[in-house]
Formats: sequence, C-alpha cells, structure tokens
Amino acid sequence: MKLRLWMVLRYLRNDRRGRQTLLLSVLGMSFGVAALVHSMAIVSGYESTLKKSVIDSFGHMVILRKGAGFRAPQEFENELRSTVTNIESMTPFLLLEAIMAHNKELGGVVVEGIDLTTYSKVIDLQKHLIDGDFELGLRDKIPLAIVGKGIQKKFRLKIGDQFRVVLPISAHTGGSQFRSRLQKFVLAGVVDLGRHDFDERYVLTDIDSAQKFADVGSRVSGFRVRLDSADMAETAKSLVEEKFGYPYVARSWFDSNKNIFLAAKYEKVVIFFIVLLMVVAASFNISSSLFVSVLRRYHDISILKAMGASRRFIYWMFAVQGLVIGVLGAFGGIGLGYAICEFFMWVQTKFPLFPAEIYRIDRVNVEIRGADLVLIVVCSMIICFLSSLMPARRGADLYPVEGLRYE
Repeated sequence: MKLRLWMVLRYLRNDRRGRQTLLLSVLGMSFGVAALVHSMAIVSGYESTLKKSVIDSFGHMVILRKGAGFRAPQEFENELRSTVTNIESMTPFLLLEAIMAHNKELGGVVVEGIDLTTYSKVIDLQKHLIDGDFELGLRDKIPLAIVGKGIQKKFRLKIGDQFRVVLPISAHTGGSQFRSRLQKFVLAGVVDLGRHDFDERYVLTDIDSAQKFADVGSRVSGFRVRLDSADMAETAKSLVEEKFGYPYVARSWFDSNKNIFLAAKYEKVVIFFIVLLMVVAASFNISSSLFVSVLRRYHDISILKAMGASRRFIYWMFAVQGLVIGVLGAFGGIGLGYAICEFFMWVQTKFPLFPAEIYRIDRVNVEIRGADLVLIVVCSMIICFLSSLMPARRGADLYPVEGLRYE
C-alpha cells in the first residue's frame, strides 16, 4: 500500500502535462463540495435560528386553559410541578386580543401581560431589545409597553410616545354585544423577537396593568414553562394532557411552527441530494482525467507489469489516485464552503435576503454541523472512488506488449 501511494503522489507531482487537468478536477470537486457545505449550513442555520427565536419568546412549553383562564394560578402551578418533575421555571401571562390606534393607523395586536419577577427565567426578551429600555410598570400612572419592531414601523412610533389600545369585551354571556375599554400606553422600548408574526403583533406590558385593563382580577391566560432541556417538551406536553385533559391545552415550542420545522427537515434531505449532483458532475471530470493519465502511462504500466506488478496492483494504484483527487477536492471544498458562509453572513447585514413574511425570520445564522461535514466527505469519497474504477480497470487490463511494442 505504501509503494502504491508513493507512486500515485509521484505521478501527481511530476506530471507537468496533466497538472492543469488535475487542477480542474480538484476545483470542480471543491466547488461541488462547497455548494453542499453552504446549502446544508443555511438549512441547519435556519432551523436553529427559528428554534432559538421561538424558545426565546415562547418558552419550551405553554399551558392554556380554554374559556375563563386560570382563576387560581398558584394552585395550578403547584399541581403542575408535582406532575412534571423536570420543570426549571415557569411564569404566568395574560393574553388580550385588542385593536391599536396611532398616527391614523389601525391594526389588530396582542397585548401580553408578563410577570416581571419570573418572566426572565423562562423567556429571554431583554437581549432582543433594539431601541429604548426594557422597562415595564407605570410612568405617571400610565402603563409602559414594549412593542415589536414591526408595530413600531407600521405605526411610526418613537420612544416616549403614547398610543391607545382598545379592548372589545363581551357585554353578555351570549357574546352578541360588546363594550370597549380604552387604555393608553407609553412606549418604553422596541424588540426584535426574530419572528415576523410576533414583531407585527405583540405589545408587552406588566401583568398587573394587563389584568386591570381587562378587568379580570388575578386571572391569567396560562403559563410559559422552561424545562431542563428543550428536547423534553413533547414528553412534558403528553404528561400535562394525560393528567389534566380538557379544557387544559399544552403546546410545545415545536407545535408553534410545526409545519415550518418539518418542512426544513425534509427540504434539507432534498437539497442535499440535488446539490450532490454537482459533485457527481465533477466526478466525470475526475474520471476523464484518470483516463488521460492511463493513456499517457501506457509505457510505465507496461514496465511495471513486465517487472511483475499484478493486475490488482495497477487497478488499485489508479483507484487510489482518484481518491487522492477526491480528498484534495473535498477538503478544499470545505474550506471554500466556510468562506462562502462567512461572505453570506456579511451580505445579510447589507441586504435583506429572507422575506420575513414567508420565512418568519429575516436573518439566518449559518450553522455548519459536524455530522453534515462527515456525510459530505463520505459521499464525495464514494463518488470519487466509483468514478475512478473504470479508468483503473482500463489500466489494469493493459497488456505489457502494447506499451513496449515500439520501444
């Protein structure tokens, strides 16, 4: 094996006439592998970015009670902790569907009241602040609020501005008539939650102000829960549904964008095989360069066979040559893929590449996973090896007399 590898490296190093062909073969393989690395990093990064943005604003799990909500939240919290033992922390919240009016603009919003003492243990909102201060409570007896960047843009809000929110409330049990409640808020800050649907609708305030606005006493809509691990959310959801049943509803972070997560999972497989065709196309260039190498070395092959080299030795010598070209192309492609990913990250800071209305997020942090790299390298090596078999067989079948006939 050492002799075979030495001869392969010697041929690759000393073949001046074939260097350009060799360079083109390596470059073709490198561009194919780089395209694979970049495409896998984009899909993986999209999935991870969406997951992180969902968990930061949603939590690992949300528990709701249909109808009137939770009238005794502390009792339910104690019972829930005894049912789901891997709860790290939880926080109550109140959701109100309302209408916001400002600067002659009108639109539906969701006012969420959060518990200032516990929310930071479950959801990570402060690091998403892009303007103003993350301050909630009262200022001159007017509740402070934090809005998503989409709301700020739509209503042309500035820090310190007052805006009005109207809450329609059913006047009778049948819900045929409504009365409205009006509340002023002062804009304290603006957040980029990483999700277009949240940034376009959410108004955050403290839970006491939200409860007073809706006139619901101490009632809450539900709880956001943080577990020991995000991967345990589905198991915890099943425990809650089994223990409490209707009208309690549990939703995991995966449920909030289930279709998108599943689409990203399946599209990653499809994209991998589509882009892999570039590597297959590059392998034809490797195969043709090896055929040329066999033709140029009729004389050398004949001498080796005349000296006692077996057909197997010649066969594997050219097969190893194809693998060496594949290794150079694969690792060169990985380096080029890293460079393309860095360039892609820079371009995202200058130009909007992802329509937030479609992808839910407007920026993707690329993620190059080790498992993806291993799969890319293994597939590239297999393709290069298969592409070298036919030229290797042609060299191994050569009769010594053909190469020495005119010597």
